[in-house]
Amino acid sequence: MISDEVGIKKPNKEIFEMALKDLQLSNHEVLFVGDSLQDDYHGAVNSEIDFCYYNRQNIEVPNHLKPNYIISSLSELVDVVGL
Repeated sequence: MISDEVGIKKPNKEIFEMALKDLQLSNHEVLFVGDSLQDDYHGAVNSEIDFCYYNRQNIEVPNHLKPNYIISSLSELVDVVGL
């Protein structure tokens, strides 16, 4: 689901709720992986979805933001999800 197609942009929690409904999953069954602390992180937090920050540019994360996971390479995602 692309936010532009449905007319709702991140970090509005409605886009996350629509995606969960389409996938027939609850917010506790998914991990949102995103590269934006502004849109992705806040949207996931607003929707009570665990968030993995894909920090490929090694940007310092402000202390008040608390992603559940931080990775700098997509290959690290395997360890996060336990595959």
